[in-house]
Amino acid sequence: MPENSEAGTLVTILNVLNRKKWTMIDMVNPDGTFEIRQKTGEVFIRDNRIMDRELFTNLELVAEIHGSSHLTKCARTRVNVELLDQNDNRPTFEKEK
Repeated sequence: MPENSEAGTLVTILNVLNRKKWTMIDMVNPDGTFEIRQKTGEVFIRDNRIMDRELFTNLELVAEIHGSSHLTKCARTRVNVELLDQNDNRPTFEKEK
């Protein structure tokens, strides 16, 4: 995924088997970078402030899907988002000693 991608950009779609038996998709994502649409499983960028290759080479989110109540079993998956450099910074030279 290119660094500095805009908020609202589609990252991936989580395919859920037996969707009729499952009703909720949550995300373990404390920084709020991504959001999941519960009905479709689509993962979007919500906040692109940390989508910077100079800060991070990749970002990870954990998606959880639950049954009709949180007392039922759940499944988790990790999504690794590799950030691709867009050459958005000027090159610099090292200072001579």
